Amino acid sequence: MSTKVKSIRINGKKVDYRSANKVSVEDGTVIKIDIVAPDKVTTSTYTFTVEKY
Repeated sequence: MSTKVKSIRINGKKVDYRSANKVSVEDGTVIKIDIVAPDKVTTSTYTFTVEKY
């Protein structure tokens, strides 16, 4: 990931670049990561769903 980001959010919570963050998970938990570029227009969203096998 580029260090040139305006903001990073994990499940809506703002986090710092390269910070360690814990997310409690169980089967079916959805983790959403939102990235906003410095232009405040360009965005990327990553969604992960935890599945127990």
